[in-house]
Amino acid sequence: MNNRKRSFIVLAISFFLFSFFMSLMLNINHWENKLKESYFLTVELKGNVNEERANILENKLLKENEVRGVRYMTKDESFRNLQRELGIVIPKSDNALPNSLIIYFNNTNDIDKIQNFLEPEDSIKEIFVDSDFITMVESRIEVLKAINYIVLGITGAIGIMIYFAFKGFVDGEFYRLTLLNPNSNRNHIRAQNVNVLPFTGASLVGTLVFLNLYSFLREIILNYVPRLYLLTGNELLSTTFLILIGYNLFIWFTPMVLNRREK
Repeated sequence: MNNRKRSFIVLAISFFLFSFFMSLMLNINHWENKLKESYFLTVELKGNVNEERANILENKLLKENEVRGVRYMTKDESFRNLQRELGIVIPKSDNALPNSLIIYFNNTNDIDKIQNFLEPEDSIKEIFVDSDFITMVESRIEVLKAINYIVLGITGAIGIMIYFAFKGFVDGEFYRLTLLNPNSNRNHIRAQNVNVLPFTGASLVGTLVFLNLYSFLREIILNYVPRLYLLTGNELLSTTFLILIGYNLFIWFTPMVLNRREK
């Protein structure tokens, strides 16, 4: 196998691995954002508050920057949820639960601001914050962040390795051409021109092979773990190719090409 074919295969495999860790990083970011979207607190409404008054309060809340969303929950829905959690059937006549609002917020720093906003409202009976749930979500987010830092480091390391691998192939080709026949003007001309098209081709091949394999394996994984959310191949495509284009532009205009011309 000649040097060019070997370099193409090595670069394609490297970009396959680069795409793998990049997709892992994007999925972890997505899971982290999904967890942040799960923050909520419950506002119990007084018995005389109908849905119309609840909607007025809901619209006021939605104007606050800290509030990401609001959902009105009837006492019947709350009652059904309670029965489901307890695993028992309770007569509907025993339903003493109030109507309520579920308020979704952006981060834990928003809790006090939302509570201060709600305090003057006379339609509110009580505000509940599930501290255990919030603590659990925060701990999971911290774990995901730690994993993402590790994955980011690996992705960056592979990116650097790709650069130096290509530089090694470029330098090797240069010395091969100049040392093989030092009196050949044709070889010297060839040696002074860097062909980066194989690099671009290898990056496309490695990335496309990974994305196709990712889409195939994603379907298999979701069949076994349907509740796991994995980004689709199309969702990865735009970010992956933006990074790929940026990397290729860097290689096309990298100083190592200029350095080679100066040798």
